[in-house]
Amino acid sequence: MPNCLVEAIKGNLVLVLWYGGKLVIDGDMNIGELFSFIMYSFNLIWPFAILSSVYGDFMKAAGASIRIYELLDRVPEIKSGSIIVNTKDNITFDNVEFSYPTRPETKVLK
Repeated sequence: MPNCLVEAIKGNLVLVLWYGGKLVIDGDMNIGELFSFIMYSFNLIWPFAILSSVYGDFMKAAGASIRIYELLDRVPEIKSGSIIVNTKDNITFDNVEFSYPTRPETKVLK
């Protein structure tokens, strides 16, 4: 939730508590009505808080999609190889081993 929205919610609560407290002290409102008004005001503010969060997430997704399209549209640096004609010969690999540099003791291919 953006900071300005948090501050607006806090300001709303302070204003409602101050004015509602004044009305309760003057006898124009009871504590139950004040509590109900506070809950109604939060019910009114909460959808705007959710919308601001959704908007932020949407903007992040839009930025990420731009990067994804950049990656999809880029031209590969490696030139295409030649097409191999089908052969009926067998290919065998003898004494081939491979391991990643970060874990040389773990052989991936044996």
